[in-house]
Amino acid sequence: MEHGKERRPSAARLSTAVRPSIVAIASLALGLALGTVLNDFKGGAPPIDYAGIRNIVINAHLREAPPGFVLVAGDSHAEYLAPWISACDREVVNAGVSGIRAERFQAMGSSFAPKSKASAAVLLMGTNNLFRAADPMAPARIGEFRTSLLATVASLQAIAAKVIVTALPPLLSFRQEFQFEGVEVYSGVAREVCEVSGCMYRDPFAAIRRLSSEEDKLAQQPDGIHLAAYREVARSLSADICAGE
Repeated sequence: MEHGKERRPSAARLSTAVRPSIVAIASLALGLALGTVLNDFKGGAPPIDYAGIRNIVINAHLREAPPGFVLVAGDSHAEYLAPWISACDREVVNAGVSGIRAERFQAMGSSFAPKSKASAAVLLMGTNNLFRAADPMAPARIGEFRTSLLATVASLQAIAAKVIVTALPPLLSFRQEFQFEGVEVYSGVAREVCEVSGCMYRDPFAAIRRLSSEEDKLAQQPDGIHLAAYREVARSLSADICAGE
């Protein structure tokens, strides 16, 4: 090398040196992206338009369900309850959709088209309509819930021999994002809807409501919303589901 002249690496050598860095950066970016996706799923957040995805799965099952199946429909409580239902040895179609509100489920329910009629449909709905941010105690919101519930019950009555609508399950006090008073009010709406439309109103959560100990309540509803197990709820509904068998 001549004195005073800087020796530059050849193009080939430069390419070889840079390539690993590019690969490393790309790998890091991909890893971060995948990590974000995986963290989203590990965190329990449902995919975008979870209701739309569930609707496809539900309708696929409805097309294959045998005569006399049992339909368990509604929000996350329905989705978690369905696997516990074993009454009458009937096939169960899980039409529960975590996070869904009554008005969205109304649209979904109107699209249900099973090839055979269900022996019973159980509807659990209303918890997601009680977020404080939505002002659930406003007369307009209560009226909207009533309208949606009436329409959904009518849709279910068209495909099931009988429809059972449940009271809303309790909410524990540390879930401050919910309007607790709405549980009783919206359950009352469900009762009124059944009086008008001829569905059966039931409260399979009554035993949990009667608990006085905060420790006992937390044992039943660890996250303040959902039950640790839905076996007793399923058992309490089985007599109505199987009636007439």
